[in-house]
Amino acid sequence: VIALSIHSILEGVAIGLAGTVEDLVTLFLSVIIHEVCLAFALGLKLFTDKHTTRQFVVSLSVFVISCPAGILIGMLVTQYFSDVTLTKTVFILKALATGTFCAGNIPGDHST
Repeated sequence: VIALSIHSILEGVAIGLAGTVEDLVTLFLSVIIHEVCLAFALGLKLFTDKHTTRQFVVSLSVFVISCPAGILIGMLVTQYFSDVTLTKTVFILKALATGTFCAGNIPGDHST
């Protein structure tokens, strides 16, 4: 749950850092479709592993709030940083977000 939540936060950051409306819509639609699939897989995994109702609700709640939290972080970064700091910060956050997109979508063994 922690790894998926961090992944979702970084996806949200990418949405929050979107520079144009076109970028925003494209990222939003792709991330929402992706998040629905992740939520289904997480819920199924928690259900089949026989977690308690409390564990199930807490785990899904943490996952559900992570993407909006990332969007908020991205929006705050673009609003409150100066031009030079903003450019560097946006570059680093976009690199992290891109890395999570690539790592999550490249086939192979990610267990190591």
